[in-house]
Amino acid sequence: MMKRARINREFIIHYNDNFHAMTGDELTKFFGSPACRWGVYDEQQHTVISVTWTKPGFLNLLTDAKSVVGGAETRMKQKLQNYRREAAVSTEIAGITAKGIRFSYTADDTDVVQQGEMLAFRMKNKFYVIQYLSRNKGNAENHRQYETMLQSVAAL
Repeated sequence: MMKRARINREFIIHYNDNFHAMTGDELTKFFGSPACRWGVYDEQQHTVISVTWTKPGFLNLLTDAKSVVGGAETRMKQKLQNYRREAAVSTEIAGITAKGIRFSYTADDTDVVQQGEMLAFRMKNKFYVIQYLSRNKGNAENHRQYETMLQSVAAL
């Protein structure tokens, strides 16, 4: 069964019912702040999928998705233990080309290898970044669920 979430009044995303919508405290624990962010968490599979967005502004018109991902990657390299870029990726989200990266790192609290993906795209006058994080174990199935979520995104 799929649940549905409305993101920032601009698009809808569907997610499996094994995920729960993250609370503000959970978003803060994983990302440092719940501001301009929505996320879901599957505790059994240790998988997090989140969406964050920029505020509208003139600078959003002067940059592109690849640059947004590059800036986020710079911050991740500083914060994530054993960060390694695995590949550059590109996909369609709601008819918009999203640019991103696949990466791996070691979780600080458990020393468990994690897999991740980050995709950025511009919708209207904001950038959206969708981030996927999962333990190495079970990553193939978890990533398929994530891809299903990406395919479900529809603009409002």
